[in-house]
Amino acid sequence: MYNDSTFANALSNNQTQSLTFVVPQFIYFAMVSNADPTQYIMQATDCWVTETNDASAAIKYDIISAGCAVADSVYIDANKVFMNYQSSQVRIGFRSFVWSTGGVSLFVHCTINMCDLRLPNNCTAAPSCASVGRRSITSDTPKNIWSYGPIFVKGPPTACDTFNGGCSHHCIPLGDGKVECSCPVNYVINTDGQTCRDLLLDPVVGDAKIRAGLGKIVELSDSMDISTLATTVLLGVVFLVAIVVAIYVIGQARNRAWLSGTPHLTL
Repeated sequence: MYNDSTFANALSNNQTQSLTFVVPQFIYFAMVSNADPTQYIMQATDCWVTETNDASAAIKYDIISAGCAVADSVYIDANKVFMNYQSSQVRIGFRSFVWSTGGVSLFVHCTINMCDLRLPNNCTAAPSCASVGRRSITSDTPKNIWSYGPIFVKGPPTACDTFNGGCSHHCIPLGDGKVECSCPVNYVINTDGQTCRDLLLDPVVGDAKIRAGLGKIVELSDSMDISTLATTVLLGVVFLVAIVVAIYVIGQARNRAWLSGTPHLTL
């Protein structure tokens, strides 16, 4: 891999392993052979990107097809061929991207021919990539698959990347520098639109729940004697306290799970 389109400075393995490309930053790579360029020509007929190291994966992104750069639906210059069918090396570049699944690993694969100029019919002519139709390219030379990866990428920065967008809990980027703040279970958004408050600790909501519970007890007391009423009131209070404690504990566990990003609750 290289740091720019001049292909002057190759990146070391340590550099590439610690490097993360920010979408849509360009990724430049080259396939180089030690063969004599006056006798051998490297031809990359097809290049593609997969999310794993499986070159035959069904989901892939094509960079080169039939020796030509593949047009992209978003960026006109997303895929570039700097050198191909010219010497003993191939130079290619493409814009980084994140998979629709959220995957951030890219593996590049290319079908390579090393043709011998000394042998008749061993090398095919370079394709005319400017033409509308792309002709298929055939060769008697066995094809080899060259693979490289993983290359790590990340999505472009959003407003949520800076101080969590001002949100106390979860930040949702909306584009154009705008965000939407949301809250975990048993929490509601405050009037500032950024911070959350615990419903169980909300005096208004808590008072309403207590009044509703006491109202139910009063309704039942009309048909009970004193001893039964006392027992019922005691059990009712214990039951309400147990419910409140259980809801609070579960709510706090869900909140921790929300903030930590884990799907598991820790009580």
